[in-house]
Amino acid sequence: MPHLPAAACGRPLPFQVPAQGPLNPAYTALYTETIRRIW
Repeated sequence: MPHLPAAACGRPLPFQVPAQGPLNPAYTALYTETIRRIW
């Protein structure tokens, strides 16, 4: 299991997508890239 920053404690895991609400492709791409750089 990759190490998560302390700020992520208590929050959904990065690969878990909220069930409600439409996905913003730009946000998803940015978030994925950010996670990739952190991990």
